[in-house]
Amino acid sequence: ARILDAVLPAAGGRPVFGKLSPDLPPPALESAVERAVRAGAAAIVATNTTRERPGTTGRLGEAGGLSGAALWPLARERIARVIAAADGRVPVIGTGGVDAPGRARELLGLGCRAVQLLTGLVFEGPGLVARIHRALER
Repeated sequence: ARILDAVLPAAGGRPVFGKLSPDLPPPALESAVERAVRAGAAAIVATNTTRERPGTTGRLGEAGGLSGAALWPLARERIARVIAAADGRVPVIGTGGVDAPGRARELLGLGCRAVQLLTGLVFEGPGLVARIHRALER
């Protein structure tokens, strides 16, 4: 909330989104959502990269943020918590391991108002956007 308190006045009325870490334990995540809503965030982006290293990545000795498909199980669970905590007061944008139409559909089905693609674009290419769009149209 301190970051939002500093950024919102400087934004000159433009919308500011808060982006939350999937590494926050559930009570801290829910508290962060509440603080972002009270501070005036226009939306919440859930989630960011993780410092966790799921055993399936083969990247156990690396430091820094992990993104992509390995993040999906953690991100999906945290996104569901953020949606519940936001309770419709602000839109939630889901991100974290979205690399296929089914994952985008799942996040929208949970209640996300939009889906952000990052690492999925790197590995799947810009055609991923069209594939997701076509699948959602059906």
